[in-house]
Amino acid sequence: MARHTAPILDLSTIEDDRPPIRIDGVIYHLKTADELSLMDSQWFGKRAEELKVLGASNDSDDMDGLELLLRTIVKRAAADVPDEVLAQLSSTQNMAIVEVFTGLLMAKRISQAGALARIANPQTGANSSLGSSTSMAAILAAGSTKRPPASSGLS
Repeated sequence: MARHTAPILDLSTIEDDRPPIRIDGVIYHLKTADELSLMDSQWFGKRAEELKVLGASNDSDDMDGLELLLRTIVKRAAADVPDEVLAQLSSTQNMAIVEVFTGLLMAKRISQAGALARIANPQTGANSSLGSSTSMAAILAAGSTKRPPASSGLS
């Protein structure tokens, strides 16, 4: 049986792992995916869907809603940014924070998906058969390059 030498999942309960952001020369922090509750995660997912809808609109009322939504997301994603600092951020700055925070959440989800994939499909160390220059998976995915015999009725 293969032994795992590297952890398949990396979790943290330490707040010092919070990603730093700098606003007006002062370092603040965003929350990490590990410290979000299930409700928080679902909330951020729903807000991401709303952002897509509002961002695709040309209606000025939707743009006002977009700005309000960005501010709401940033306030919830920021771990230690004072309200008076948040109030000074422009829509573009709020969008930048949302994009970075979303990217961090996606990176965490991708690493968790990778952990699941490694559990479901552990590498056995087996190689392709001798004389084979192509993996069986590649052949199955692409199909055979060998032409069928002329007598098969296929052209």
